[in-house]
Amino acid sequence: MKPRQIIAIILTILVMAFIYYNSSQDSVASSQASDFVMNWLWDHGIYLSAYAVRKLAHFCEFALLGFLLVFALGGKVFLALLVGVLYAGTDEFHQRFVSGRVGQLLDLVIDGAGVFCGMVLAGILLLIGKLLFHKNR
Repeated sequence: MKPRQIIAIILTILVMAFIYYNSSQDSVASSQASDFVMNWLWDHGIYLSAYAVRKLAHFCEFALLGFLLVFALGGKVFLALLVGVLYAGTDEFHQRFVSGRVGQLLDLVIDGAGVFCGMVLAGILLLIGKLLFHKNR
């Protein structure tokens, strides 16, 4: 196993832990975090609702996960997609047991779209890297 794959595995586990931590926050703490981000964005001229911030957070967390999974799993894209979407499903299921939180099918779809987009970005970067590497040979 290459050192970059080991690093990708470690980062993937850290992102999964971060997602789990966020999902473990009760509705009050989750709303406070969303409001904090929303207010910061508003201060910088980006006007999103707390709802939009929450959905965007879902997308971004899982896009990062999808990106890292491609590297952690050695480029096995189907496996990366499967792991990412399964983790999204367990995340939504987990939220059902957190005070004031609910697991939602819409969030699962957003999470899955994030995983897919992160994987596409990883694929594009890998392709660019291969093109540049072969061009310099």
